[in-house]
Amino acid sequence: MKRRFFSLSTREGCKHYALLFACLILIFSFMASMVQTSFGRVNIERVKFDARGAVQDGDLYTPAYTNSNSSLPCVVLSHGGGCTKDVMNGFAQELSRRGYVVLNVSSYGSGLSGQPMYDEDGSGVENMAVTSQGLWDAVNYVRTLTFVDPTKIIIAGHSQGGYRCGYAAMLDCPYFTLNDMLINFMYNEFGISFTEEEIAQDAFVLADQYLNEDQRKFFDAKSEEYSEYINTRIKGVVSIGNTGIGIVDALAPQKVSVAGHEVTRYLQTNIALLCGNWDHNYMSLADPVFPNSYFQTGDTLPVDTWVQVVNEADGTGVQLGDFDSASILDNNALLDAIEARSTRIVIPVDHATHSAEFFESFCESTAGKLVEYAQQVVDFNNGPLAEDQGIPADNIIWIVREYLNFAAMLSMLGFAVALIGWLLKGSYYAPVALEHPASNYIVYSKAQYGIFMVLIVIICTFCSYLCNNSMKMLSNPLVVLMPSNKFLPLDKTANFVYVYMSWSAILLLVLIAAYVLINKRIHNKNGLEILGIKMSRSAFLRTLLLSVVIFMACYASMAMIRYLFGQDYRLWMCVFTDMQLIHWTQALRYLIFLVPVYFVTNAAVNMVSLKEKKFVMPLIGTVVIGSLGVWINHAIHVIGMYTGSDPTNFYVNLISEGSVTGATIIFVPITIFVSRICYKLTKSIWTGTFLCSFLTAWMWVSAISSTNIYMGSTFLERMLGF
Repeated sequence: MKRRFFSLSTREGCKHYALLFACLILIFSFMASMVQTSFGRVNIERVKFDARGAVQDGDLYTPAYTNSNSSLPCVVLSHGGGCTKDVMNGFAQELSRRGYVVLNVSSYGSGLSGQPMYDEDGSGVENMAVTSQGLWDAVNYVRTLTFVDPTKIIIAGHSQGGYRCGYAAMLDCPYFTLNDMLINFMYNEFGISFTEEEIAQDAFVLADQYLNEDQRKFFDAKSEEYSEYINTRIKGVVSIGNTGIGIVDALAPQKVSVAGHEVTRYLQTNIALLCGNWDHNYMSLADPVFPNSYFQTGDTLPVDTWVQVVNEADGTGVQLGDFDSASILDNNALLDAIEARSTRIVIPVDHATHSAEFFESFCESTAGKLVEYAQQVVDFNNGPLAEDQGIPADNIIWIVREYLNFAAMLSMLGFAVALIGWLLKGSYYAPVALEHPASNYIVYSKAQYGIFMVLIVIICTFCSYLCNNSMKMLSNPLVVLMPSNKFLPLDKTANFVYVYMSWSAILLLVLIAAYVLINKRIHNKNGLEILGIKMSRSAFLRTLLLSVVIFMACYASMAMIRYLFGQDYRLWMCVFTDMQLIHWTQALRYLIFLVPVYFVTNAAVNMVSLKEKKFVMPLIGTVVIGSLGVWINHAIHVIGMYTGSDPTNFYVNLISEGSVTGATIIFVPITIFVSRICYKLTKSIWTGTFLCSFLTAWMWVSAISSTNIYMGSTFLERMLGF
């Protein structure tokens, strides 16, 4: 009988599969790199810089033609809480395609960025507050680049990154106008008193009136110094998916003293709130405090409308035009307001929830909105707007790169399976593959199998509901959150997955116990014998070693494509990327939780199955059924967005706001697939338990940040969590 070229039944077939999937990893990653670099027209460099005793990690995007004579606008990006810079890759890619310099940086304590004792705001050892967390340091870094125009710098951050933008802007931008600063100069330097009416006049007119010739020369020199200072401050601030305290503080007017008179002034920069209309933060915009206090437009907050704020407390905001149609090319009032750094705007994104704002496969493009805003603020889209050579804001292609990264991820899983098969057919790992006598198997009817699967769907749907609504989760008595501490330092994003996994394990354990009792009663055996839980110590240790080898091979494949193409494995919030030493030790700690959880779920997934000659269809069926709970939850979430008329009311009753959907809808089917295929090859749940635990720990510690806890500076603190 002729052997199949690709087969998991033979060592040669496994080798062929491994080579095929290795090639696919390289091909998909190369294609992703081409898309991300706009087919060579954009350079992406991994950069590291140290402003205060901790190295920050970032990706610097520059047009291929960039040189020391270039003077290009720059956007500095800041990711949200519980993730790293790479979730902002789509924004970076779209801006860089249009000729911007982009620095996409991981905040202090996130990704490969270190954690200083104190950040720019003094947050650190005693109090790890969410402040700038390295964003202002990143802005000051790009100011050192000769090819960046310091007068055209924008910062944009998603979620917690919006907080950072607000705090960075308050550190960087003055509340005083240039006119205020010049009047204060004359008041402080020459002792000239001004009336309350005079401080509203042009400082240059006042200088002509009050200064002598020598004083005027000093004044003119100082005016140039002040002008340069103001013009090189952050020109635009974009808070994506966040209307919270950080950005609100930046929006709020402040009392300042001009020539001894107390006046109200706004932060001297342009600010945009870019938020999905189904984002839970969008509802806060309905609060009257926004139009009355921050935009001065009365009781109604205009959306998609440029507004110029005025500095007097009793003044009113001036509406300058519609966001989609107004342009600095033909709207001089808008141009003047932007140059005066006095615009405010709320930009809604249709059908976008919080996490969907950086993954727009089913909603309006947030990246396109950011591009549209940036090009007005800095007059640039592959050159000045008047030259009309830019890429339209609705031409968004970054999602192609994301899907290619996902294809590489699936290929990595295929490579892992083939490698397991190849190693099992060698002499050393052969004892890992068990054989069970036919008498150990229980043949379940389709009805019994169906009941078991339906119960699994119900359990997973319920658990997905528990973890996918952050507004309800915190007040739910069924939810016990994993506290962030030095030993388990990941931010609260890990809690969403932790809640899903822990409750799934508890309820599946109850289901397993029920089936064991039924099996004992009907078949006089518990049905657990086929799970291969019992094995010799030697076989168990080799099983563990096999899982470690496979995991290291997966990580090595990621390291290879990161080195060759600057890519990793990702789709939305399911990410496998590079780690440093501290992450490896963190992963070992989280295995304390993950191994028992996956032991239970692997037992549930493999305990009951129909007797089929072919393995592929039962495998697909198990993956689909096991994932149906999170998919149902996500489907209700998406359908609700497109059918609901009132986001505020809809969220009160919604099963899910999608807080962690982006991870569960992907990693749940992946881990079920790994579990089933490992059991097929070894007739034991241990390989699947270990490998799923390793992969999940990798995903957690490489993609979830640790910004809420100061992890210390000594070896014991940082590496061991003590």
